[in-house]
Amino acid sequence: MHQRSVITNVKFVYQSKKSELRGKLKSFQYRDGADEHLEQDGSPERWVNNGLGQSFGEIFSNCQEMATTHMQNNVAARTLVFSPQVDMMQAIPEDRRLDVLHELTEATVDGWFEEMDKPTPEHSYILHRAETADERPDGQLKDRDSGMEFLHAHVIVAPTSEEIDGSRQPYKVYSKQLKQLHEVARNEMERIWTRELGPERVAELNQQLEEMTELHIVKD
Repeated sequence: MHQRSVITNVKFVYQSKKSELRGKLKSFQYRDGADEHLEQDGSPERWVNNGLGQSFGEIFSNCQEMATTHMQNNVAARTLVFSPQVDMMQAIPEDRRLDVLHELTEATVDGWFEEMDKPTPEHSYILHRAETADERPDGQLKDRDSGMEFLHAHVIVAPTSEEIDGSRQPYKVYSKQLKQLHEVARNEMERIWTRELGPERVAELNQQLEEMTELHIVKD
């Protein structure tokens, strides 16, 4: 898949700035409004809980328990964003988009830690529609009324994982690990999109994205 087919961003929040983490979690949970958020797998719960919690308060509390220790600057949580390119997502039938984004999110997280030869830490995630231009990796806003939704996932990951002996150990995220994440996300996207659309349609979408990227380069 084209390198811009899915944008994967990773950040972290220091334990010393845990109020910042709490604010992020609360914003993720309530930003879409009480009646307009995206339901997760048909459930009214906003977060998909893979061991870290199902509400911003629970997730925040667990992050405190699972934060790194004995480091100069301890980490409270890692935050990831998975953003399939808009036209790629629009190619998926509307009734399949949320299921596809759920699968892409979970497969990418699991695949990334498998690639790093680390146990997958506890994590929770939430799906969003973009409402402002600065939420999009390309800085462009698609009008919500145009039918061109920008669907993406926010993932909160514990900065330590439980080892076989029961201890919690931190994992490193440097340039090598970031490269692994990008590769896993693209590979999972290719697998899912090929199953949903067929190889010919995926090749067509890749070519369109390549042409659009070249056009942006010329304009820049």
